[in-house]
Amino acid sequence: MKLISRYIINVNLSQVFTVLSSLSLLLIIPEVEESKEFLMMIISSLIFWLCLIGEQAFLWYANKQRKEIERSIPDFKVQGLPGICSVFKTLPGKISDIVFVVSTVIYIILLVGKWGENDAQYVFLFLMVLSFRLHCVANGKNYRYKQYLHKRRAKL
Repeated sequence: MKLISRYIINVNLSQVFTVLSSLSLLLIIPEVEESKEFLMMIISSLIFWLCLIGEQAFLWYANKQRKEIERSIPDFKVQGLPGICSVFKTLPGKISDIVFVVSTVIYIILLVGKWGENDAQYVFLFLMVLSFRLHCVANGKNYRYKQYLHKRRAKL
C-alpha cells in the first residue's frame, strides 16, 4: 500500500510540475528593455526548464513504481502506447486533446494574421504547451494505472 500511495503522489506531482512549467510561459516579456524585464525572462526560463526536469523525474520514478506494483499485483497491466502516441484514452486526455487542437489552430491564425502579437499569442502558446503536455500525461500509462488503482481502492 505504501508503494501505491507513493506512486499516486509521484503521478500527481508530475502534473503539478507540468502546470507550473507551462505557467512560466505567461511570465515571458516579449520586448526586453530594462534589466528587471531581462531578469524576469531569465527567471521564467529557469522555472520552465526546472519544472520540466521535475515533471520528467517524477514521471520516470512513477513509471518504475508502476512496474513494481504490476509485478506484485498481476490483476491488471496497462496496455497500449505511451501517452504521446495515445489519443482520447481518458476524460482529462480528451479535454486536453481538444484544447490542444483548438489552441493550436487559434495560435497559428494569430501568428499568420499578426493579430494580438503580444498578449493573445502568449496566452494561446501557454494553452497549446499545457494541453499538449497534459495530453501526454493524461493519456499515458501511468495516469491510466492511477485511475485503475482509484477504482480498485473504491471496490475494496
